[in-house]
Amino acid sequence: MSTILIAFLLVAIIIIISFVLVLLNNKHRQRTAIKIVNLFNNVGRETGLSFSKKEIHENFIIGLDAVQKKILSLRKTGNKYNSLVIDLQQVKSCSKKKVYEQVNMGTIKNQKFETVLDKIVLEFDYPDKREPVQISFYEAGRDHLFEMDDLVRKAGSWEVLLTKTINNKLKSTV
Repeated sequence: MSTILIAFLLVAIIIIISFVLVLLNNKHRQRTAIKIVNLFNNVGRETGLSFSKKEIHENFIIGLDAVQKKILSLRKTGNKYNSLVIDLQQVKSCSKKKVYEQVNMGTIKNQKFETVLDKIVLEFDYPDKREPVQISFYEAGRDHLFEMDDLVRKAGSWEVLLTKTINNKLKSTV
């Protein structure tokens, strides 16, 4: 009888410890999310942007100011926050791209390279000779593989929205 009681207590302790760790992790994620949203709103105010659409991911936010036709993205990388403002009035096109890389899956003697998905980005092309600008939605090693389908879908919906915004801008200038 005492072994059953001890086993029950051990299971209960493990469950309680797991529950506490999950709560602490959720609290940390919530604080991080609040911090990045506040920083995003501050950068938006400083640049005079008012967002009609926002997408919030764990360490990444993208927002569209449809009136000024500008995008703001903010990403947390390590302990740094990097922001990027793109003026859609200067952009020729926006497309979702999957970027692949070659990975050596073999040995030193017998090298076998496989192509694996490295990242999923929105790429903004300019009519002049400027380099295209990319906003990353998914990066292998940074984002979890289980999140990839959701991030691909989100990148696709942003591609449609931004393409419509860019095309409307082209129609209004013609």
